[in-house]
Amino acid sequence: MYNEQILIVEDEPAIREMIVMTLEMAGFDSLQAADVSEAHQQVSITALR
Repeated sequence: MYNEQILIVEDEPAIREMIVMTLEMAGFDSLQAADVSEAHQQVSITALR
């Protein structure tokens, strides 16, 4: 089985959280970032795992 994640990049916290909660309820694993810099950090950290 694959261990895939969805990266959500959204600067509005309430919208970002709503997207994350919706994906989690559908069984998806997600990461979140408020901007491109945070997204890059998330990708870098995840790639090291």
